[in-house]
Amino acid sequence: MLTASRFLRFTGPTFLPARPTREVAFDEVMVKIRQEAPRSDGPDASDGSMIRTTPWAPQGRDVPLEVLPLRELRPRLRPLERIDFYGFLLGTGGSQPHEVDFERHTLRRGALFFVRPRQVMRWHPNDPPAEGLFLIFEPTLLLARGRAPFVDEETRLPFDEASWPTRIFLSRPHRRAVARWFRFLQQTLEETPNVSAGSSPPGRGMRPLARHLLAAFLTDLAQRNEVGGRISAKEAPARSFRAAIERSFRNTRAVQDYATHAGVSVRTLDRISRDAFGRSAKAQIDARVVLEARRLLAYTSLSIAEIAEKLGFSEPTNFGKFFQKRTGETPGAFRAANCHGR
Repeated sequence: MLTASRFLRFTGPTFLPARPTREVAFDEVMVKIRQEAPRSDGPDASDGSMIRTTPWAPQGRDVPLEVLPLRELRPRLRPLERIDFYGFLLGTGGSQPHEVDFERHTLRRGALFFVRPRQVMRWHPNDPPAEGLFLIFEPTLLLARGRAPFVDEETRLPFDEASWPTRIFLSRPHRRAVARWFRFLQQTLEETPNVSAGSSPPGRGMRPLARHLLAAFLTDLAQRNEVGGRISAKEAPARSFRAAIERSFRNTRAVQDYATHAGVSVRTLDRISRDAFGRSAKAQIDARVVLEARRLLAYTSLSIAEIAEKLGFSEPTNFGKFFQKRTGETPGAFRAANCHGR
């Protein structure tokens, strides 16, 4: 019988041999992944050789959740960055183009966007800035007692980030409801004293309140838009496979490796991938490698040989063939067409 604990046997930043483990709940497995997953490409580099990461850094007091006007958050954001937190961005006025992992969007009144850790955001600084509210929260906020992802006890709605699209389309009534939520959260957080300012860790007293407020918002938003629904036991292996790819795509692209260390056959893994993602396990792995390659080609000054090595290719020529086969263009041609003023 396929279980989540059998399916996922990946530890650390590298792909390691499977070893006997106790049977654990799927939520525990996912928490372990989230807590140990690499947070970025590496240290920031002012010479453009790396994609800069904007960390979670609340202003004024140590709280795990903030709602800020976009104009106040802009000094903390760069035109190009890899973020290290979750966020919902609601447009309240004006119009401004921006990109999230090469998807082009326009922030305008009533538009709602969801961004997650490790995604690369690009703003267009020469365009007139739009107005908006940014609900941002640290990645660990939805972990209850540091073990299991927080689940609202009444609705049993877990936070499965992959089920939330980047652009969340809202009807006119839903736009007003979401705007009210943002204002309510902002006012509540501003008026709540940081009761644990002298405790260790700081802000600990704010976490239960912030967690419940966020869960209520996510529940309402999901029910209005049919996103973020409950994950069934049947879907758990797909989530585990996706998380394993995120951890190990730089070290192996072989489906057999993922299947062997997960304790399933290649055929079973392929079926899981096709059912969940609409493509083969190999295509799912390769898509993640291509996304990272595109990020590094467009947004860093790393040479193609350095990118190839970073992504686990033994030779730059092998990387070039891999990239061209899956995108229809060479790494050099993609870089030339997408170089964003490094």
